[in-house]
Amino acid sequence: MNATRRIALILTAVFLIPVLFFSAYEISSLSRDEKMIESIYQKQLEAILFSINQYSDDLIGNWVARTENLLMSENLQAGGREFMMVNTPLKLVFSYPLQSESGRSKFIYLDTAFFLSHEPEFAARVAAQQEEIAQLVKYKKSGFQKTAVLPLSDSLRTAYLGLMFVTEEETGQSITGFILDPEAFVEDLMGPRLQQISENQFLLSVTRKSDQQQIYSTQLRDSTSSVILQKDLWLIPDYSIGIGPLGTSLSKIVRERTTTNLILLLGMAVVLLVAVFLAFRSVRQEVQLVQNKAEFVSNVSHEIRTPLALISMFAETLEMGRVPTEEKKKEYYSYFVKLPFLVDFRFVSDNAVCGQGVLR
Repeated sequence: MNATRRIALILTAVFLIPVLFFSAYEISSLSRDEKMIESIYQKQLEAILFSINQYSDDLIGNWVARTENLLMSENLQAGGREFMMVNTPLKLVFSYPLQSESGRSKFIYLDTAFFLSHEPEFAARVAAQQEEIAQLVKYKKSGFQKTAVLPLSDSLRTAYLGLMFVTEEETGQSITGFILDPEAFVEDLMGPRLQQISENQFLLSVTRKSDQQQIYSTQLRDSTSSVILQKDLWLIPDYSIGIGPLGTSLSKIVRERTTTNLILLLGMAVVLLVAVFLAFRSVRQEVQLVQNKAEFVSNVSHEIRTPLALISMFAETLEMGRVPTEEKKKEYYSYFVKLPFLVDFRFVSDNAVCGQGVLR
């Protein structure tokens, strides 16, 4: 292998091997990048979930306080209906005294048919939750207002959510609760909050877990955005909140990022290839120049060596006086004149040759 080829291989290795290694690294890091982005969205979703759950708890807390005031007021039905008309997710407000002789049950409702068909079930469901009610009473005595989920029948559970809590009335404590439409709660009350949180920077959606039906989204339903992570809501555990990138998907984000890096890497590789070519051409010219110079010196020295040997021989012969006749001397002298690379020679005696020769 000649020097030029070795230099070409070394330059190629020095410039291109790092590029190839980085390209392989970038391609192999696709799954790692996806996990990193997913981790970022995971932390973001946890913060959003906490905010939404706190917001939902505040709404329910306001409803509980308003209900306690309504139950103590003389105009229960009129005030209750106004309260329910403002808060459209509410289907029914009920109150059962913990001691039956201390008072009577109270109800606020807009849909009479709904109340008449399901009121006996609510009474039975409340009566069956004695342990849960005892725990709520204990919290109430300690100064905390807690809300528990009231189990509903299969026919109601798919469409409604039951909540119960303890209230204080003039006649004593009552177990009070709401029957609400969770989808209306999400769309009418949680929706504006989700829009405010997303700020058109990412997708937020709420999905019904039973059939994976998306009931609310901060983006249009036909949008190309997709949810990548989901977590259950505290208040309505049958529904989950999801988060995703806006207008794209996680895999597409990773692909776009990798494609951009590879394009930049390809551009850098092209620049390096041009640099390698220019450097190789310059080095090759220098190597060729050195080789030509070496060949020229070798050829010149070879061409000069033979005539110089003749000059040395004739000069030694003349110096030692071994030339028998003047004709021979003149013959030897003529060789010096005929040599193509000498201009002239000057002689100082018959027995020695002294002078200088100049290359033509």
